[in-house]
Amino acid sequence: GMMLKTELQNRGYTVVMTRESNDVDISNKERADIATAAGAAATIRIHADGVDSASASGASVLVPGSSEIHTGYTLHYCAATGMKNRGVVGSDNMTGINWSTNPVALLELGFMTNPTDDANMQDDIYQQLMVRGIADGIDAYFGR
Repeated sequence: GMMLKTELQNRGYTVVMTRESNDVDISNKERADIATAAGAAATIRIHADGVDSASASGASVLVPGSSEIHTGYTLHYCAATGMKNRGVVGSDNMTGINWSTNPVALLELGFMTNPTDDANMQDDIYQQLMVRGIADGIDAYFGR
């Protein structure tokens, strides 16, 4: 998240973070309220996926059914990282999406339950590829 913040600022974006450390007690509604108060043009939620199977792998994006903020994310992210593209999933049962009043996308960067995805997501060089892919997808969304 912090690497992405720096990259986006270097590209001319104003970035508002809902947290900048791990030990923060903040609800999904409070996160959405921060984005609304900031007048955010987009909310990007960064996650790592997880399931009971170590064979599941790849990146996806969860969006409200009518959102188009996902445009380009999986394409740019997966092109930059080589991560399997699991596509876009419409969701109407996630509080982090439902409380948002501005465009929102929940980015699943890979599976922490998959040994390869997990190792890649922890690698410094791979993280740079991840950041570039996410930032390129955001540029595509904003037509930059």
